Parts: sequence; structure tokens; C-alpha cells
Amino acid sequence: VTAASVKIETIWTGRMTSKIGTDMRNCKSADAGASLMIHVVKLYSNVVSDDEITGSGFEALGRVFSGTLRVGDKVKVLGESFVAGLADEEDQNISTVKAILVPGGRYKVPINRATAGSWVLIEGIDRIITKTATVTSVDRNRGGAGGEGIDEDEEDYIFR
Repeated sequence: VTAASVKIETIWTGRMTSKIGTDMRNCKSADAGASLMIHVVKLYSNVVSDDEITGSGFEALGRVFSGTLRVGDKVKVLGESFVAGLADEEDQNISTVKAILVPGGRYKVPINRATAGSWVLIEGIDRIITKTATVTSVDRNRGGAGGEGIDEDEEDYIFR
């Protein structure tokens, strides 16, 4: 939890005193009422077998800082050029999580959900990601992956 707090203070563009900032610093899961916040740091090409690359998409490697991500969740993906407060929706996209995988050496273990503190590969959200991205809840007025307990006036911010 200490490392997450230090990391959030250096990479988060939002307010540290907001509910989202506090939840991320404390690595709260959706069970504790935290909204989903994931920092995507890299994309990996989908591989069908050891010899063949499909070229059909990418898996996004990211750390879940708060909330819980589940297969089938609709999430909002904010690209690295997203600016909070602007009505421009060019660098954001609503995507559905197709799979969640835990990387382990040369193998990837599929899981149904990932909670705060997890490093995971996410399939199905790569459409607008060029290098890094922020993944958050679609509906700011719902709970769990939907963001219960969030101030609906709070704007979306991104990780640097």
C-alpha cells in the first residue's frame, strides 16, 4: 500500500484528496466501494501459438490501482492525450473487456476478475491505445466496476 501511495502521487493528474485519489492510494477494491482505475503501461501483440502472430489486436498490460475488473465489464479507456474538462471525446472509447490474463513467464493464466494491486493483461480495450492509457468505470453513478460512491461532478483524469 505504501508503494501505491507514492506511485499515485507521481503519476496521477487528478486531486489526491478526491475519493478516487484516496481509494487508489489505499488500493481499495470494489467490495470497499472503490471505483475502477487501471494504468495501462504497455501493449503486447496477441499470439495464437509460439510461431504465429494473429495481428488481430493487442493485450494491454496494466496495474489495477482501485476497484475490481471483471470479464464482460464495459470500461472507459482514456488515451494519453485526453484532457479533463474538454468536451472533445476523440481520445476516449467505451470498450468491453473480453479476457483478463495474469502474465507468468511464457504462460498467461486466464482469470475472471482482477482486484486492486494486480498486474494483468486485458483483451478487448486496445482500440485507441497507442502507448499508455487510463481505464476507468463507464457509469460514474453505479457501484463496483461502475464506480459507487463517486462524486458525479468529478471529472475523469489520466495517469501520466
